[in-house]
Amino acid sequence: MDTIDSELSLVRRFIADPRHRTLIVAEAEVNHNGSVALAKQMILKAKELGCDAVKFQAYVTENFVRVDSRDYEEFKSYELAEKDFLELKKFAETIGICVFSTAVEPASVETIERVGFPIVKIGSSNISNAPLLRKVARLRRPVLLSTGASKLDEIRAAVKILTSCGASEIALLHCTVQYPTRPEEANLNMIAALRRAFPDHPIGFSDHTVGVSAAPAAVALGATIIEKHFTLDRSMEGPDHAISADPATMEMMVRMVREVEQELGSQEKTPIASELPKIAAMRRRIVAASDLPKGLRLTEKDITCMRNEQGKGLEPWRWDEFVGKKLERAIPRGEPILLEDLVS
Repeated sequence: MDTIDSELSLVRRFIADPRHRTLIVAEAEVNHNGSVALAKQMILKAKELGCDAVKFQAYVTENFVRVDSRDYEEFKSYELAEKDFLELKKFAETIGICVFSTAVEPASVETIERVGFPIVKIGSSNISNAPLLRKVARLRRPVLLSTGASKLDEIRAAVKILTSCGASEIALLHCTVQYPTRPEEANLNMIAALRRAFPDHPIGFSDHTVGVSAAPAAVALGATIIEKHFTLDRSMEGPDHAISADPATMEMMVRMVREVEQELGSQEKTPIASELPKIAAMRRRIVAASDLPKGLRLTEKDITCMRNEQGKGLEPWRWDEFVGKKLERAIPRGEPILLEDLVS
């Protein structure tokens, strides 16, 4: 069975093009600035750019931010209602792209269930929130769990809670909780470490870097889900716009990820179709090192290896079969020596 089929059921279920092995998520978060119209524009643009899904944040501000907090008004201004998410999901379905949401607090899990979002995201800030993890798991939907600012034992504990409460498909997203993430903070080698520690779970990368190089590098290292903050305009007012990918950046990232997918190939080492015609011409063949007379008993100095465009002759694997044999005929310098030319 293909590696993709055996390991990446979560990706395969929601990916737009089955030829691709990476689920690319445009992380809209709150970059809609509380506007359903702007959120629809983001969904449409993400689809045009080749993304597979768009992710938002569902929450009731009072349930996770104190009213007297300095952040309260900002979060409240970006809050979307359940009817808004229903409208966005219906719109996304008409253009053929998946939308889903992060569960920020308990009420948002119920919103996600009623709206019918097919995937649930859990952000790094909730990796230790056991009650929320249990509530999400009981939806029995695929879960994307970000693992920023955590240790392996904490990730194991979260996965244990999710699986014990009914979540059967859990993908782990490596990320750094720093906005933006500097190149030296990306720590992409953690993707390989997570693959070793959690071999039964797809591993992805939630990209908080500003550029486009980290995501394709993550795919080369084994990430099968890429999530990147997305905005229509980095100059817009709001907390995440400046560190998000604008359409030009997202388009370049998607293209680079798809190219890396093609470049990865398989783990089976065998000549590919386009290499086969070249083997005959490029491989060395055993030939006469000089003009050799009939009856000569060959020594190593009498034979050498040269290219033969017609592919005639034997490859040097069989070198030892020639040494010590006598020639049945005279062979000019550079001409291949065949087995029928030899006698013991």
